[in-house]
This record gives sequence, structure tokens and C-alpha cells, in this order.
Amino acid sequence: MGLRHSLNANILVGCFTFIGFLLLGLAPQCRGAEAPEDLVTFFKGAVVSPPDVKYFRASQQRLTSSQLPAQVMKELTARGLDINQPSPPTFFEGARSGENFLLSQTQHTNSRVDFGHSLSQPDLGSRIVSGRVGSNSYQVGLTQVRQTFEQAAFDAANPPATWSKANYNYVNELFCMGLGSVKAGSAVWHGNELNANTESGRSIHAELTLSNRMPHLLTVRMKKGESPFSLIQYVYPDAGSLRGYPSRMIRSIPTEAGWRPAVEWTLIEVQLAEQPLGEEFFSPARFTAQVQFTNVYSNRAAYTLLPDGKTRRNAPASDKPADTPVNPTNRIIVLSAFFLLTATFMTIAFRHYFRKRE
Repeated sequence: MGLRHSLNANILVGCFTFIGFLLLGLAPQCRGAEAPEDLVTFFKGAVVSPPDVKYFRASQQRLTSSQLPAQVMKELTARGLDINQPSPPTFFEGARSGENFLLSQTQHTNSRVDFGHSLSQPDLGSRIVSGRVGSNSYQVGLTQVRQTFEQAAFDAANPPATWSKANYNYVNELFCMGLGSVKAGSAVWHGNELNANTESGRSIHAELTLSNRMPHLLTVRMKKGESPFSLIQYVYPDAGSLRGYPSRMIRSIPTEAGWRPAVEWTLIEVQLAEQPLGEEFFSPARFTAQVQFTNVYSNRAAYTLLPDGKTRRNAPASDKPADTPVNPTNRIIVLSAFFLLTATFMTIAFRHYFRKRE
């Protein structure tokens, strides 16, 4: 009888010991890199220096109307667009590494581009891949590629540079936690407060508010103590599903009626690179198998390299319909949104700044 009790006791001890080791073995998986306390560290690191992203899918939606220039309003009205209504979301997919990036607009959330194949894929028949590698800004689509080696900037005489600047700003908004205009290397955190410079050389100050040990709200000002000109709210998915990034970011701006949501970004899928992405990953040569024409923009002039090897100068350089995507309506919405939201935020910021000085 005593032996039986001894055996039973040993069996129970062995079972509990086994269960204990099993739980210990599972515990590190539950405390992985996506634990809430680590999301704050990841957030701050992404603002300072975002990780390389080998693939992402996301959308952007304008939620409020903006005061647009008369010429832009006239063009939108002519196209039957009501700027006073929230626009439908625009879907994108792409990749990024430093200042190199790829971006393609799509009409469907489940539409994907395999960046390892050429534009001969049926899905890419009416789409454009926009990108930058080093100093080469380019767009590839249909049967042509247009590119420039001049600085990416908003320049009507250089469409590839304009597209590159606008598209890169969008990618940066996603992966710099809504602070896409922050100059690389300028962001410095002091606790949950951020000081940084924008690409235009102006300083900004931001305070991060946490909720349940996760980033919840970023309040952005020109200087500490001044009225904020932007609020960015973050909504996080289930732990681990987006590698530390929020699933939604909503930027609000101050109006006479109070704070109002202006734009929303939704991150659908993200794959971080395990190794740094080299320049070859972003090379336009990966998408030019079916290209028949190459348009090069330089010194405010455009040149076409013809299939027979001849070069034709097109003057003046302009964003002609032949060089644009099949759907110009979506294009003008996207570019207008980039220009206008930036202009609106800066106008509001300066208005608060000068009111404060008065």
C-alpha cells in the first residue's frame, strides 16, 4: 500500500514538473517582440529610422474637405468630383529602404504585385510602378518608362521627380508613424517627447501619449508649449500581425468647430526585410522587359529614347496624357491630396504660431 502511494505521488510530481517545463517553454513565445511594452520602443525607433520593408499593402482616405486652389477645384469639378465629400480609400502596395522605394496603386485590397516579375503580368496592364533607387526616380507602366536623375521635388517640368517626391512622402507617412516630413537623422526622443526638423528646415515638437502601454496619440506642435497643429491617433491590431506597426493612423486638424479627422491610413499587410534591401531590389530594370519607349527628363526638357536607338527631344517637358496612368482621375486625387494636406497642415501651424506670438 505504501509503495502504491509512493508511486502515485511520484507520478503526480512528474506530471506537474512536465507541465511546468512546458509552460516555461511556451512563455517566451507569448512575450515575443510584439509585447505591448516593446511597441513603444519600436514606435520611437521607426520615427527615427524606419526598418526596411520588402512588401506592404495599405490605403489612404481623405476624411475632410480642404481649401483647394481655384484651378484645381475647376479641374476636379470638370471631372465630376465633389471635393466636399470624403473620398473613397486609395490602395497601394510597395517596399522601402532608406530613400529607395517602390509603390504601385491598385483598385482592390486583394490585388498584389510580385516585385520580382516584369510588367507583362495581366494585373499590371493598367498600372504603374513608381520608384526611386539612388538618384534615379522613375515610373514604369504599359510599354514605357520615364525617369530622371535630378533631385526628387515638386516640379511641373519634371513629372518623374514630382511623382517620386509625392509617392515617397506617402510611404514615409506610413512607416514614420505619420511623420513623413521629418528629415532623416533629425529626430531625437527625450522620454515620450520628440524634437525633430522637417525637410523644409522647420522644427517640430511632439508628445506621445500611451494607452495600455501602447502608443495612442501623438500631439504635434511647432514648439513646446504652443498650440498643436496636428493630432495622430494610432489603433493597433492583434499582437504580431503587423510586426509592431499600427493598423490604422488617423490625423486630425484643428478647425473652428474643433478637431476634425482629415486623413486615415490603413496598413493591411507588412513584411519586414530580414536583411537590408540592396539597390538592385529597387532597380527599374526589374520591370522593363516589355518597355518600348524611355522618356528621360533633364534640365526642364524631356527626351524620348526610341526603339531604333534614336533620341527625340520633346519641348517643353510636361506631364502629357501619354505619360500618365490609364486612370487620371485617381492620379489627380492622390497628387492633390499630397499637396493639399501638406499645405493645409503648414497653414494651420503658422496661423497658431503667429496667434501665439500676438
